[in-house]
Amino acid sequence: MSPKIHTKLPPKVDGHYSEYQLGKTLEKLEDEKLELWFNVNYIAPVGDCDLIIYHPDLGIYLAEVKGLKLEDIKIFDGTRLILSSNEERQHPVSQIKNVQIRMKNYLRQYGKDMKSKEDMPFLQTTVIWPNILRTEWIKKFNKEQIRIQTKSMMFKDDLVTDRSIKSRLKLFWDDPLLGTPPPKATRTGVHGNIELFREAISPTQEYEIKNDSLSQEIKRSVLDSKELAQKYPPPNKYEVSFEGPPGTGKSTILREIGLQHANAGGSVVHVCFSKVLAAEQRREYQILGGKNINYGVIDVFDEWELYKSIHHNWSPYKSGSDANSPNEYKTPKEVVSEILKSLDTNEGYTSNQYDTILIDESQDMSEALFMLLEKLARPTASWFIAYGKGQEIWMREGGNPAPWLRKWIDKAERKKLRRSFRNSSRAFLMSQNFWENYPDLQNSELWLSKKLESSTFNKNEWELNLELPTNTNNLRVVRIASGEEKKNSIMDIILSAIEDAREVNRGRDLLIGVSGDTVKLKSSYSLIMEILEDISRNIKINILDLVSPTNRRLIPEEGSIRIVRLQNLRGISASHVLLFDLGKLEDWCNTDSGESKGPIQNYGYIALSRSRVSTIVAIEAESNSNIEKFITDSLISLRRKSLQNL
Repeated sequence: MSPKIHTKLPPKVDGHYSEYQLGKTLEKLEDEKLELWFNVNYIAPVGDCDLIIYHPDLGIYLAEVKGLKLEDIKIFDGTRLILSSNEERQHPVSQIKNVQIRMKNYLRQYGKDMKSKEDMPFLQTTVIWPNILRTEWIKKFNKEQIRIQTKSMMFKDDLVTDRSIKSRLKLFWDDPLLGTPPPKATRTGVHGNIELFREAISPTQEYEIKNDSLSQEIKRSVLDSKELAQKYPPPNKYEVSFEGPPGTGKSTILREIGLQHANAGGSVVHVCFSKVLAAEQRREYQILGGKNINYGVIDVFDEWELYKSIHHNWSPYKSGSDANSPNEYKTPKEVVSEILKSLDTNEGYTSNQYDTILIDESQDMSEALFMLLEKLARPTASWFIAYGKGQEIWMREGGNPAPWLRKWIDKAERKKLRRSFRNSSRAFLMSQNFWENYPDLQNSELWLSKKLESSTFNKNEWELNLELPTNTNNLRVVRIASGEEKKNSIMDIILSAIEDAREVNRGRDLLIGVSGDTVKLKSSYSLIMEILEDISRNIKINILDLVSPTNRRLIPEEGSIRIVRLQNLRGISASHVLLFDLGKLEDWCNTDSGESKGPIQNYGYIALSRSRVSTIVAIEAESNSNIEKFITDSLISLRRKSLQNL
């Protein structure tokens, strides 16, 4: 009987043929007790593990697969892997150590969430060289330190039969790669909660690239951002900031640089402030990168997810506190201080491991995060940072940006981006108007008049000023009926937006923004979720509730309807956007709750700039909020001036 394979086999693609061959070899083994997971890159806190092996007689092994040939390697010692081309690669032992630490932390938290009383299995590690014979390796790398390490690795001649594989894995009990032998229970076939382990690492639905509007939409913006990204090829060292309004391609440029550097074999980390944006970036890396990254690696985290992935026994709470006492959270500085003490220890993450540092939403990042990334970066690392002035949503003591970032920007190459790739018409113009002029309607009228008089536009330039707005991206205000008709009124607005999204080839997805619920401020969230559930029962459409904190790291399926708090919209976009509760958002910003909130100008600026095709602002029938009045009156003014110019 063949092994049980829980995932797809590695595909037969350029740069990964060795992984494909290894998959085909292991598939043919005759041991039904053997279980295999390939390309475990779908668990965000873990990152990327090439192969997981489980056998009830032997335990669990995390494996880093290196498809290099012997002649490809110039230097291999305890800390360095340098190719014949003199390019340095991340050391495979360091890679698998970091994967092991992340997996331990993830499984510990998973078991805690599932209220399991059994321990998770002990995780063993190895490095597999499927194209190199053991004897050839020892002949070339014969220093004693490497000979000892070699005992804990697998080579081409270990992969011949199920017997040779099991024999080698059993030898690792006495010669573990990372120095910690398995406990007695593992050696006697007792491995903890294997069922829960299988559940924890079970593959999520793989996001397949199809010839659909969302894939085409993502690739469309990439064509423009590639040109700028290609100005920064590895291995040169760069320090570059990308600065501009929402929709000017900051995240897309970072992602293209990340793909370029990983394709050259680099180790890349991409850090976002918010969970939702990190999930978006993972989805788009999957679409654009696929399995085409040769040797390199891309890790994508939100800020707190990064801390959690590398801090042994991590907890966000101070000693003696828990989720019921949120005022007892550790500060980022306290968390990072703990992490820094654990770096380069047996149980700690490895420092100096990333060649390229990508930071998104930097305007809200803590000083502590930059301190940590300095330790994780190689001395020769390149730094690329996206900075959006006016898009701060979490105001820190001492102001934004963090002191480290202020100093860094002063010495960095600064690219000012002015061209909107999300849209170049009403929604973009109105978002800029809101940020620059709210709540002054007189200033708004003068500003809009000036913008409408400007008509310079050259699509071949990267950095452009706002051009004359068109109606290809519309923004409109609708009133929600009151009383018994309210539910049907919202239902009609949503159904109409779904129809519009399905007709337009710009992603065909819908994003709904609502205010967060508080005791004093009741949002439309519950009613809209009830309406969305009614719709999903009749129309085949996926609903992803990102208001719920537990869902914010989920990767959305294409064509989904996403519902998100207005406070968490930054960094994401959609074909069509519906904004509810802007008046309640205004009240929330003005409520003194002890939180360090950004001003309403920033939240409105972000919310009005999310769409690629259409933005609808839905206003309660009796509402007279300042923010909604400003949007309505500015839009009327814009329409009048546009008609006068026709």
